[in-house]
Amino acid sequence: MHGSCSTRSTHRGPTALDAHARRPILPIRAQLHSKLASTAKRPTLRSRPQLNNHSYSLFTRQIRGCSDWNELRILYLKQRDQLNTINLLALVHQLAKVSDKKSLAKYEDLGRQAFITHVVDDLSQSRHADKLELRGLANVLWGLARLGHNPGATWMDHMLLRMLQQLQAAGGCEDPLSLSQAMWAVAKLGHAPPPAWLDAFFPMVTSSMPGLSPQALANVLWGMAVLQAPPRGASFWPAYYEASMSHMHSFSPQAVALALPSFQPLDISHVLWGSARLRLEVPQKLLKALLVHCRSKMRDFGTQEIANTLWALTTLRARPKQVWLLAVCERAKRCMTEFKPQELATLVWAMANLAGEGDDKASLARMAPAFFFASLPALQFFNAQVGNG
Repeated sequence: MHGSCSTRSTHRGPTALDAHARRPILPIRAQLHSKLASTAKRPTLRSRPQLNNHSYSLFTRQIRGCSDWNELRILYLKQRDQLNTINLLALVHQLAKVSDKKSLAKYEDLGRQAFITHVVDDLSQSRHADKLELRGLANVLWGLARLGHNPGATWMDHMLLRMLQQLQAAGGCEDPLSLSQAMWAVAKLGHAPPPAWLDAFFPMVTSSMPGLSPQALANVLWGMAVLQAPPRGASFWPAYYEASMSHMHSFSPQAVALALPSFQPLDISHVLWGSARLRLEVPQKLLKALLVHCRSKMRDFGTQEIANTLWALTTLRARPKQVWLLAVCERAKRCMTEFKPQELATLVWAMANLAGEGDDKASLARMAPAFFFASLPALQFFNAQVGNG
């Protein structure tokens, strides 16, 4: 007798798991937009839970504890309906801070930019925008500039005009640092401020000049140079130079060497580069003090600071002493492999113009073999355009 064989089919209908497997996988950026869009319909202000100050402070501490943009995004998605204006400002600041630490792959950068766009949209809502004071507005602009995220001319003009309204309502500026941050940010983002903003900016900066730090002074000058927006009024430059000189403590080389001036390499290069770009005549006393201090900080100069400083001195027709030029050569040799081709071209061009005749030229000539040998790795990237720049 033959054994019976079951004829029951093993085929099953489609299951939920099968349907999920056939579902298309969305790109990361689309997933991010999808998640953010799902939270777009937020409760009204009346239905939102009322939190106490301790809860908001806790959110701020959590934001400051995040170490990358994705952690911030996850926290934002969880708490979006409960974050107040201070939390959002802390979010922008921390995002700018952690984004400086590493470069991102293209898909990650697209996701981060989408995240920033939603944070900016939240800050633009009246319940947050109406609470932004001068410092808050400047911090938002500063953070976006650090992130390289320009929300657009309309948004930028709106924020700058809000800043102007607050300054006019207050009858002046008690926080000059915010003004310098705003100038640096709009220049960094390549945005031309409204003429009305510039007309109000320069008088307020002029009156606040004694309260500006070296970095703030450098940021103002750099921003003006990038935007090609010279100040209106003859009182700006005397006030600017007086404020700059007050940070030098003294103008004899011995005193500058012994003091602890607060100008950093980036500040020095910004002041000199901005002055040269705007074709200003820097007072000799200030120029001498800057060069003395520059030499004392030479070991901290990066390639961009070296190139910008040398270009500025050449453009200003300055004549640094031989010992200063030799110090620059030594510093340049130590970081030669880090120079970009354009920076290296500027370096060689400027040194050829700054070196005088006689002993100065001979001393530099003796250094030439070692100098150019160190530059060989970078020379392979030269092209005709850079070489003629």
